[in-house]
Amino acid sequence: MTAGAVLHASPVASKEIADRFAAFALGCLGSSTPSKAGSQLGIMGNVSEVELREVLSHLEALAKQRAAKQAGYRENETAPSRSSPSRPKATEAPTGVCSAEFKRALSEACGVDADCIHLLLPRDAAGKVDLMGIFRMSSQTSVVVLGDEAHCREYVDHAKDLPATCAADWQAVCHLEEEVKESSWSEDTGRINKLRAAIAHGDESHGALEVSSDLLVAVSRRCGSRRPALGKTALRALQELCHLPGEASAWAARGSELLRCVSAAVLVTKVTARLCDETLDAILRRLLESSPTGALEAVTAATRHQVEAGHPTAVVALLRAASLRSLAAGREPGEAASAAVSLLKDILENRRFAMAFSEARALLRQLQTESQT
Repeated sequence: MTAGAVLHASPVASKEIADRFAAFALGCLGSSTPSKAGSQLGIMGNVSEVELREVLSHLEALAKQRAAKQAGYRENETAPSRSSPSRPKATEAPTGVCSAEFKRALSEACGVDADCIHLLLPRDAAGKVDLMGIFRMSSQTSVVVLGDEAHCREYVDHAKDLPATCAADWQAVCHLEEEVKESSWSEDTGRINKLRAAIAHGDESHGALEVSSDLLVAVSRRCGSRRPALGKTALRALQELCHLPGEASAWAARGSELLRCVSAAVLVTKVTARLCDETLDAILRRLLESSPTGALEAVTAATRHQVEAGHPTAVVALLRAASLRSLAAGREPGEAASAAVSLLKDILENRRFAMAFSEARALLRQLQTESQT
């Protein structure tokens, strides 16, 4: 059967394709059961067509990692490509885009065109691809959400567009756990939106909004969520919190952790990467209000963490924000500046971070110029 000939498969054929797709995933991941394969893929519910493409892209990435490991390559070592054995790939494939080789293997395994597989897999009542059923994972019990409450659990670009009723119990976000559970992403999005609504609508019925460092960190840890709605909502919330009047001590208390968590958002999607840049700039502004030296120390610590984690794009985002904020301006030579200079030199000596060289040189020039004046 070819996918080009039909738009929808019969229930029997759809079940067969689903079983073959699950078996293909098991082979790629080396899992013993479909449910374990689903867990490895991070499946937490049924998905749309676009989300299915991202799942397939993630499956290919995991399969390549497993193959490289079996071939004896170290975790951070890039396997040579067929076309250029000695040269590592300059760029990674965009999120949600699978290689031609992977599509061919998927088509052969499932007996259908990989580009049309989303039309032939089983669907749930909402019309989404039933990945929970395909991978024999326990069904999620979802809470029925209606009206304004449902709107609170979606990403809203402008907080003013959130219903005022969302702000009624904004204190719920104050109990947001620092530990992130992807399974509760919808509830977390709703909690953060309640805080955003309280800020936007000027809710004073429960007293002034108190921003604690624990609250800021809890929100920031959602910025790098694989669920774009939660990640974007958390980034927007931090930007809006930055504009609240008051002392910057809460921001300074755990500044490096805030910057580190926010910079992780650059790894998710292009939209979250743009919001990430804006949020980093807003946080640095608050850190500078508290202590310019403390701001430099926070950026240095966050950048060093991302260097050790091997995330060049996050390093670029942090250094760009620091450079644009002229973080080195007016800084007297000291331990903070010395630590920053040392880190920047380490980055410039590591070709793995070549994409960050421009930002590293710019910030290094600022620091060296200030030390000479």
